[in-house]
Amino acid sequence: MLSNFRVLDLMINILNWSEVWAPLIPLYIFILKKKDYSSFRIIAVYLLTALCINAMADVSWIFKQCMPVKLQNNNYLYNISSILRTVIFTLFFRNTINLFSKKLFNWFLIIYAIGFLIYFIINGNFWTLNSLLHTTESFTLLICSIAFFIKLINSEEIFLKFDPRLLIISGLALYESVNFFVFLFYQYIISSTDKLWDYIWYIPDTMYIVFCILIAKAFYGESKEAYEY
Repeated sequence: MLSNFRVLDLMINILNWSEVWAPLIPLYIFILKKKDYSSFRIIAVYLLTALCINAMADVSWIFKQCMPVKLQNNNYLYNISSILRTVIFTLFFRNTINLFSKKLFNWFLIIYAIGFLIYFIINGNFWTLNSLLHTTESFTLLICSIAFFIKLINSEEIFLKFDPRLLIISGLALYESVNFFVFLFYQYIISSTDKLWDYIWYIPDTMYIVFCILIAKAFYGESKEAYEY
């Protein structure tokens, strides 16, 4: 029985640190393969910055007693991570995948930046985990992912070769689909007295691992030179 508890604790600790070690998998493949990843360098930038931010979040939580009072809560780092993910993957969709007009993506980024800047100035709650910010991220990236899948399905050409974009966007869609519902009902989850809800956070952690593994597979596989649908 004691060994079972130890295994469970080990698994929980692995999941708790997944946001730190999971990005290392695709980053290792990115460095190891040394291919022309011109289209995917922005994904590598995301992984590297996410690794740094997530490591800061976990370390600051462990040593929060040594931190200034305002920095003892690491939720602001997760808000920064959400903003980073929204901006970088919006740029990825804009530059790599011809879904919509580039001007549409540009206008979205401008409205997104100005809108949340005004929102945080008025509410002043950037230091707490903001469910609206995370829900907006998930909704936006899910819409882009679904649009990509629809365009792929409606394509007249059938690609039998490896498509790294499909893997990356599939991983993104899985991760964001879980996050969307978690943060949509965030207030209910944190206010619930049911201990079962404490374990719901391990679902996004698991999906993040899957997301990073799919990015690693995309980096490892053969990239096609042209993507015209």
